[in-house]
Amino acid sequence: MTAEDDFIQYLLEIGEFQEDKPVLFPTNDQWAMAVSKHKEDLSKHYRLCVADWPVVNKLIHKQQFYDWATKREYPVPRSWDTEERIPDDAFPVAAKPEYRRVSSDKPSTETLSQKFDEMRLEILEDRHEVQEFKDENENVLQYFIFQEYVRGLSNRMYTIGIYADENSEVLGMFTGRKLRGFPPDIGDCKLGQAENLPSSLKTMVKELCRDLGYTGIAEFEFKRDEVTGKFKLIEINPRSWSWVGITPSCGVSLPWIAYADLKGIGDISYTENTVSTGEVKWVRLLEDSINCLYKNERAGYPEWDMTFAEWCQSIRASKTVTAEFDIRDPAPGLYSVYKFMRSNGGQLKRKYLGET
Repeated sequence: MTAEDDFIQYLLEIGEFQEDKPVLFPTNDQWAMAVSKHKEDLSKHYRLCVADWPVVNKLIHKQQFYDWATKREYPVPRSWDTEERIPDDAFPVAAKPEYRRVSSDKPSTETLSQKFDEMRLEILEDRHEVQEFKDENENVLQYFIFQEYVRGLSNRMYTIGIYADENSEVLGMFTGRKLRGFPPDIGDCKLGQAENLPSSLKTMVKELCRDLGYTGIAEFEFKRDEVTGKFKLIEINPRSWSWVGITPSCGVSLPWIAYADLKGIGDISYTENTVSTGEVKWVRLLEDSINCLYKNERAGYPEWDMTFAEWCQSIRASKTVTAEFDIRDPAPGLYSVYKFMRSNGGQLKRKYLGET
């Protein structure tokens, strides 16, 4: 976001016309940063589902968070801000931006965010590849960190989503796993499911909330190394996340728990998933279908290529929640279909009808 002051001023202006303080939920990093930074002023008009600024700032900037977590012996990947600090036994390593999106009034912010989206993670096998990466990205190198690479594709990613109250006590907890992302190695969730996770991870997340002084909704992302089987805490997103919509169907509606607590509605008691592993799935229906029918193979992951029947079977569950479609509000779904066909109709025709 490149107009933080205007964004906050707009929220303040419309807030003056609210008879009862509404709950404000930031849903991406830059909005969480802006709202948190101006929390005191915005609190006059809103009930804010966001942590305090020092906490949000620490979580957005990965090196700050990794340094903090390492000192407290949380299981984060080893990371280094310069090549010289990488030990010989650490390779392969991943080069990743310290942040992807931030709130600012600087026009350059948008350009950097676009570049970081394109360079989310690059795997470097040895020091020679590290040097090549440095030479090719010298103008933005100060924004990158080198990190121990946790092996596996996006289906090795696990989510623990929480809502913590003003005392940093967790009132609601969802546990799940990303089944498919795109790109397949590092991409955002396109298909996820509720999944039971070890109690040690859940206990750790509650401890992290207390240590951080965290309040609001957050997503704790773990990756399980495909060789060692160990879980590593990759990052904490200080906001709701893309597939938070699965949580009501799992008996732990985090948005409602947050709303009820912030509005003082009733007595909120601690709640976790009430469903078993795989009983509920969430899918970004249109994107996941085109990925599995066409794009995964093209991206170099033929093992994730499948027929339409195989894809239908893969998203089947006792309850499947879709990102785009809800009978109570059909307009977003219709618009999603329109955008989907404009972007992907030609590719599907070429693959299945042989048209040029």
